[in-house]
Amino acid sequence: MGVELSIDRVSFSYGEHRVLNNVSFTAQPGEVIGLVGPNGTGKSTLMKCVLGMLSPADGGVSVEGIDVRSMKPNERAKIISYVPQTLAAMFPATVFDTVMLGRRPHLYWKPTENDERIVAAAIARLGLEDLAFRDVTTLSGGERQRVLVARAFAQEAQVMLLDEPTASLDIRHQVGVLADVAGEVRERSLVGIVAIHDLNLASRFCHRLVLINQGRVFAEGNPRDVVTEENVWAAYRARVTVIACHDLPVIVPLAPTAATEASFPDPEATVGCPDWTDEAARSDATYSRPARERTTAGGDR
Repeated sequence: MGVELSIDRVSFSYGEHRVLNNVSFTAQPGEVIGLVGPNGTGKSTLMKCVLGMLSPADGGVSVEGIDVRSMKPNERAKIISYVPQTLAAMFPATVFDTVMLGRRPHLYWKPTENDERIVAAAIARLGLEDLAFRDVTTLSGGERQRVLVARAFAQEAQVMLLDEPTASLDIRHQVGVLADVAGEVRERSLVGIVAIHDLNLASRFCHRLVLINQGRVFAEGNPRDVVTEENVWAAYRARVTVIACHDLPVIVPLAPTAATEASFPDPEATVGCPDWTDEAARSDATYSRPARERTTAGGDR
């Protein structure tokens, strides 16, 4: 049975600089929440508050009503796993041994056969079998990132935090990792919180989005309500058009300045994506369809 994560009026400052201001939302079992917003808006800081690494100046974070700051580190590690944005250094060790570190909160003396099975399953899920006995220091940045996600899977925590897990990955592995995360959350009734910059990927794999701007929750809800042209302009100061594709919002960037605007297509003429569930569409490279109605409804503010 899953747990509920509650973030209640969290505020945090680095010295005199207020980074988070009265941030609140809850996450239910089986739900992937996407944290989106401009650089420097407090997404990573919020994750560290959830982890108990930072103590909010006001408000708090609780799991099933228990403040995370009241938990002992080993107890907290059994409940919350974390995939960092970057890892400053990785010590020489095999991929298998690195993923086994995720089992540390559960170990009493040495790994059991069950621990080894869990690690092997996590490695297989991330498609790392061929790299299992490679030294992690010899891997590419994208491969290392997948190792860290596998380590989080092996930890078997009830809340999984991922800070930009797709940053070093190509498109194939971006989709694969997020699909694996969504599958793990669904199958084990976990809470998943993903900080991510790619709004298209966020819309595809997250049940809800929380758009943070200037340390506050600017918009929250399903991707169709949050990813709008108005919200993207207000939060990012970026001009985009939003089209609907398979009932999901898809962002198409437009010209940043009037001087270069002529080189971009007319937003009103933007064509919706093909329906790739249609066999004819997959077999016909020239397939096109009329433009779908663009998403224009504003999100909560």
